[in-house]
Amino acid sequence: SWTTRLYRALGHRRARVLFVCRANAARSKMAEALAKKHACDILDPYSAGTRPAPAISHTTHRVLLDRGINISGHTPQHIRSFD
Repeated sequence: SWTTRLYRALGHRRARVLFVCRANAARSKMAEALAKKHACDILDPYSAGTRPAPAISHTTHRVLLDRGINISGHTPQHIRSFD
């Protein structure tokens, strides 16, 4: 599988990945959640925003719940928290 090939290419280490968007309330949160669900064996995903929103969008919560992913309790993070 592609995940096995990537894991081997990384020297059997998980790659740290930071998904970034402006508000960290939709796209980057979805990317982080999907990466955690589908590639947690090879990726250590995080997400952040350059101007974080006060909360994650309701649509994001709904879309991820429809896919069996619950991100309740998650909040938008600023990219500076990953310095």
